[in-house]
Amino acid sequence: CDATLESVQDVSVAILLHGMDLQHVERCRIVFPTILETVEFYTQCIVDKQLTETAPSPRQRRRLARAVAAIRELLDRTDVAMALAGWRNGSGRTATPSATGTPLDEGLDCQDAEHEPGTPSGGSTASDEAIYYSCSDASEGEEEGKELPRRRKASSSESKASGCMQDRMRDFPRGDGEHSWCEAEAESFDVRSASYFVDRRKQPAGKPMLDLLSVDFFRIGPGGPIWRVREHRDLHPTQLRERGERRFLLILNWIFPPFQVVMVGALDPKAPWLNCSEPVAPQARAWQRFLAMPAEERQRVFKVIMAVEQGPWLVRRAVPRKPVLIGRQLKMHSSHVAGDALEITIDISSGKTEQVATGIVMHALRSLRFALATLIEGSSEDELPEALLLCASMRCVDTSRFRC
Repeated sequence: CDATLESVQDVSVAILLHGMDLQHVERCRIVFPTILETVEFYTQCIVDKQLTETAPSPRQRRRLARAVAAIRELLDRTDVAMALAGWRNGSGRTATPSATGTPLDEGLDCQDAEHEPGTPSGGSTASDEAIYYSCSDASEGEEEGKELPRRRKASSSESKASGCMQDRMRDFPRGDGEHSWCEAEAESFDVRSASYFVDRRKQPAGKPMLDLLSVDFFRIGPGGPIWRVREHRDLHPTQLRERGERRFLLILNWIFPPFQVVMVGALDPKAPWLNCSEPVAPQARAWQRFLAMPAEERQRVFKVIMAVEQGPWLVRRAVPRKPVLIGRQLKMHSSHVAGDALEITIDISSGKTEQVATGIVMHALRSLRFALATLIEGSSEDELPEALLLCASMRCVDTSRFRC
């Protein structure tokens, strides 16, 4: 915060002395608005109780309030606006402080305090710097100036409404529009190459091993989460069987109260990788071993890669595009019925760090394009290169529309 205050003062002096340069312009157009918007997002997360475990201390609140007040005062000055008007940004991008949303001062102590004891002037803590990144600027691939759809407030009766699977599929369809899901681009995920154990090299993934059939996103009902998806009458696996689907199913059951997501994929019995006998394809070998493993061993090799393809910087930072052996960090249960299905249930509520990351993502979900891939870790050379099992992408999801 002290570094921010010094930077504000530096810009102020430069304008008064008519010595403003491109660096000062970038601070006013990009850096300072980014700080304001990030503090706004951070404050809103605290108000919504998404970051209760990392809420700032009273001292940090006062420091943030001083930085916010100084930036606002600078950006509201007429001479600053006139000085900026004389500059042209080569990219045409002019960031401005957020005009809507939670007030930046909400939850902050705005009294004008002196430097806190024990904090040298001119210094800044890591926690201060960590929140100085935009969480509402348009990110890569987004159209500048495009307004995100406003959150539709759901009535209490609507938010708790229940619906059959057909209703849920209609409300959250497969497609490329907002509030929809589709198969993610597999090549956007990096997996272990055939030479990984020699040179640690990774490569873009190829076509997933299974076909993605459905993504069912719904609220958890009064009776609690559905732990056995395969047996439930109103979920996709049972209805697929009733419609004559005979392929082997992979069922991924994600539980993160108050929501639950069920993804279903089908194994094509004619897939080339499955029917290659001489030599046996690496993914076929890994798949057969995975099915034959006890549930405890599956936990040690089941990988998940999550990625925020489009969205605020802070959310992308909270969800790095790195593989995670999810069964080693969260409660995971798997059940294999030979020739029929493999069901894997992941309880995200069992990990505190994962709860915080999920909370950040859920808070910003309506502005995100979020992708998820699953795979089996290649733990020996004959299982490389790795191949994805399933990969799904969700765009601009409005959770207020989900039913039980």
